[in-house]
Amino acid sequence: MGPIDPDLMTPTVHYGDPLVEQRTLHQGPAVVDLSHRDVVRITGDDRARLLHALGTQNLEDIHSGQTSSTFLLDPGGRIRESVALVASENALLGWVGRGRGQVLVEYLNSVKLSLNVEAEVAKDLAVSFSVHPVGDFPQRHGSPTCLSGYEVFHSREDPLLGTRVGLWAYTARRIAHGIPEIGMDTDPDTTPSDLGMPPEYVSSVKSCYPGYEAVSGQGESSQVSRRLVRFHLDGSSEKFVIAEGELSTPVVRARDPRTTVGFMGSVAYHYQLGPIGLGLVDSSLDMDTELLVDNTPARIEYLS
Repeated sequence: MGPIDPDLMTPTVHYGDPLVEQRTLHQGPAVVDLSHRDVVRITGDDRARLLHALGTQNLEDIHSGQTSSTFLLDPGGRIRESVALVASENALLGWVGRGRGQVLVEYLNSVKLSLNVEAEVAKDLAVSFSVHPVGDFPQRHGSPTCLSGYEVFHSREDPLLGTRVGLWAYTARRIAHGIPEIGMDTDPDTTPSDLGMPPEYVSSVKSCYPGYEAVSGQGESSQVSRRLVRFHLDGSSEKFVIAEGELSTPVVRARDPRTTVGFMGSVAYHYQLGPIGLGLVDSSLDMDTELLVDNTPARIEYLS
């Protein structure tokens, strides 16, 4: 839903040893700063009704403490935004990618019409990740995108207490869980069908929202053109190291490097799996197809 501001600050990527930090995060007593995400606060009696009407998920009966997620689509069924939500007593709190909050807020306030809804960028709030629940803060949990942990909404002025690990450790965990970051592991043409119609985002019983007809047609067809994959990269090369936020890398056939078959976005060195990444490739590719990512040999593992 608009360009990402390249001047926004990024949390610390590591604190000295990313692999040790991954193991620390896996064991539990650790906190990851995700303050580069924009937090949106949506209030008013009709807040759930509005997001239910606009998004792919059934949100009519969301109650305080419940977690959900939804896609907002354009008329062609392409993902224009992904919103990860938790309900509190008086608001829906959600996070979106860095630099995207204001555009989402302006969109929601422009289409609410007579509904009792107010959306704002919650500049006072930040998000952190923890494997364990943290106090009485609003926190998302129980969904695949929470990576078997908790996304905690808290004051920007009061960081969560705990052993700090960097963003690279979190990214490695996210890739290992097969969870794409919208805008990093997707492109402007990505549809929910490309991602396997994730049930966390796309309700199987909801059949009326902008872009529904395009999405349902793709979902019913066996000709889905792309699929979400995990890349397993040759660890003998160091070319797979891509800084957070850089552009995606084209993926080509090893036997015909002129033929682009997809792209890789996020990439990390996982402490157990080695170098891995996420992205989209042509759905016709076999898993044993020899591929190159920036001249690095790679194989794929289908996730959708």
